[in-house]
Amino acid sequence: MSSAKLRGKRRFFPDDEDVELTAALADPATAAVLDAVARREAASVGELADDLDRDPSTVSHHLSRLADDGLVERERDGRTVVNRLTATAEAAFAGPVAPADD
Repeated sequence: MSSAKLRGKRRFFPDDEDVELTAALADPATAAVLDAVARREAASVGELADDLDRDPSTVSHHLSRLADDGLVERERDGRTVVNRLTATAEAAFAGPVAPADD
């Protein structure tokens, strides 16, 4: 068992878990933003705010925290910031690969 102080709280995790992802999924608001990014693959703050029925500044705040945790990549495209999951977060959302039937 390991512990880490994340977002102002001491959290305890099994040694094999991704600490940042587990903490993000434990917060319902952050988990909703992360799920929306996963479903859309790449989306602007405005698109995510519309999907979640939240204020764009709130969504942007959560995306910044997720980017700091290494779960979301943010790339400027002109006046728009496009958000997508990092490879680590994408692999976690994909889950274990099922064995192929022969």
